[in-house]
Amino acid sequence: MTQGAVDNLCGPPARGGRLPPVDAPDHVVLVSAFITNPTGEVLLVRTVAPDGTWELPGGRVVPGETLHQALQRLVLGQTGIAVAATGVTGVYQHAGLGALTVVFRARARSGRPRPLAGTGEAAFHRLDPESVERLITHPCLRSRVLEAMRGNTVAYEAVR
Repeated sequence: MTQGAVDNLCGPPARGGRLPPVDAPDHVVLVSAFITNPTGEVLLVRTVAPDGTWELPGGRVVPGETLHQALQRLVLGQTGIAVAATGVTGVYQHAGLGALTVVFRARARSGRPRPLAGTGEAAFHRLDPESVERLITHPCLRSRVLEAMRGNTVAYEAVR
């Protein structure tokens, strides 16, 4: 990769510092988090949807927000827990829905779990593969939790 390509990738875009306009997004970007407390339990939310599965808290990133800002806003708004992200555990695409989800690993900094913003329940759970199978009924959501349980992360950086 040439230095010019690196500059364009990591610095402001050429010509006025803005990317060309996009009429409509081809996909939405979502974030979710595998959040642990000091005893190693994981924060899950139960949706108010009819299936009532447990899942990682998160949601949609709004324009102008970094992934990290969205994560903090969504988790606090859904559960009352303030978090500190420590890395990305995976990136998942659902082509049929036009959705791209970035899953973070994070630790709870403060707060007590309580259901807010359309969340049916919020609670810390001791997880192992068997409890994940029982609590998280959607296979695609289950695989994200199992991957995050491995503890591997990659770096994440936001540039403005």
